[in-house]
Amino acid sequence: MSSTHDMSALAQRHGWTRSVRVSESLLSDCLCVALTVATDIHPVDRLEHLLREAAIQLAGYPPGTRAARFCHYRLPPDGNPSAPLGIMVDAIVIDDDPQRGPYLLLARHDDTSVALPITAA
Repeated sequence: MSSTHDMSALAQRHGWTRSVRVSESLLSDCLCVALTVATDIHPVDRLEHLLREAAIQLAGYPPGTRAARFCHYRLPPDGNPSAPLGIMVDAIVIDDDPQRGPYLLLARHDDTSVALPITAA
């Protein structure tokens, strides 16, 4: 499985009350933007934008929803004008991780290294 990173402390600043983990590829997509694309927007600002957008999108689902998919609009990391502004993000509640306990996983929909173990969960 692809590695994930605990973003709970940052997420709590934006109203999250549970553990939140972000996949490596989604984190890279948020943090690694060419300087020619965004010089005044800091990497943590882009990550906070993702967390805020996820909270807004997920608030529209009924309580108890275990998985959802939403479109996150961001700056393409390489500044390629033909790259899509929107990427599909999967949000999945993971209850049975023996090492990390329960958490919400945010991952790019096309991140197959994360998606394969999730489908088995």
